[in-house]
Amino acid sequence: MLSVFIILAIHVSICFTAGPTTNMRPLEEFFDVRLFLMIASAFPLQVHTFFAISGVLLAVQFLDHVASKPGDRRVGWSFLWKGLVMRYLRVFPVLFVVWLYQVSWLDWFSRGPGDYRYFGLEKDNCRTNGWLNFLFLNNYFKYSNMVRNE
Repeated sequence: MLSVFIILAIHVSICFTAGPTTNMRPLEEFFDVRLFLMIASAFPLQVHTFFAISGVLLAVQFLDHVASKPGDRRVGWSFLWKGLVMRYLRVFPVLFVVWLYQVSWLDWFSRGPGDYRYFGLEKDNCRTNGWLNFLFLNNYFKYSNMVRNE
């Protein structure tokens, strides 16, 4: 649970550096504090820890599946397809909510104190290329106009 919390904190901190900022002083003051600097330098290690925990859980699920069939130890293609479909169904609702947020509310953020060009470009990319995210092809096609889901 701590790993998930730290990953969420990392993604929240990305928001401060993802787009153009008119006043950089708060961000510079944040990194002047040594404790925050040490925590920020450990962010990549936390991401690797999160992936390692995810891999261990996937391996445990696979071993449970193999152990549930005591007579037949073979694993067929159906296990792979079932795993892909289950993972897609688990990720899709959250991805869809984030996409709805980006195509609707980013238009309002472009009217605020931030740099409106960043939000407008992001909104346009999301409306034209958002469907690639649902097929998980956004890193392979039209990646120069990719939708950033952060």
